[in-house]
Amino acid sequence: MNYTEDPLQRALMLLGGILDARDSTPVELVVCGGAALRAIGLVSRATKDVDVLARRGEIDREVMSAWPLPDFLLEAVAEVAGELRLPLNWLNASAGMMTMALENLPASVWSELVEYEYGSRLRIGFVGRKGLLFLKAHAAIDREEKRDLFDLKAIDPTPAEWQEVMAWLEKRCLVNDGNRARLYEVMSALKVEGGHE
Repeated sequence: MNYTEDPLQRALMLLGGILDARDSTPVELVVCGGAALRAIGLVSRATKDVDVLARRGEIDREVMSAWPLPDFLLEAVAEVAGELRLPLNWLNASAGMMTMALENLPASVWSELVEYEYGSRLRIGFVGRKGLLFLKAHAAIDREEKRDLFDLKAIDPTPAEWQEVMAWLEKRCLVNDGNRARLYEVMSALKVEGGHE
């Protein structure tokens, strides 16, 4: 990963440095969205923020809600924003608020994290390709944003992987009359424009 060319990576490095300098409590975050896609090399497009999906416990690394982020972390985030001229919420836990209960997410979201350390007190686990497939598929059928379809094409799911996604969507009752047509649009676009046959 090139820390010098990616603004958010520079921000995370600075954030880790601030936490180290303050001898802060160690923090471990699970990050999804565009920052994760970029960190694991699936897309090159810039992203405006770091979407924190969850936090992990310091001792046993149990997954817990990211919301609200601890005050000491928010203070450091604000300092980074001021120094690098980023939005105040460049790192935020909105994804953790808007996503379903963490225990209902597929195991691959947590088991295939790509982890990086930014100093000694900040560790970030970026959701891996398989976990992002589930999260992006869910997002794509619930909203009509071009980036979701673009990201799904970059992930390029195999037929077997897409069947896993469909089974999970159905199991969690995430497909309904309001979004079923959108699901078919997504499936059609993946097949015609970059998905596997």
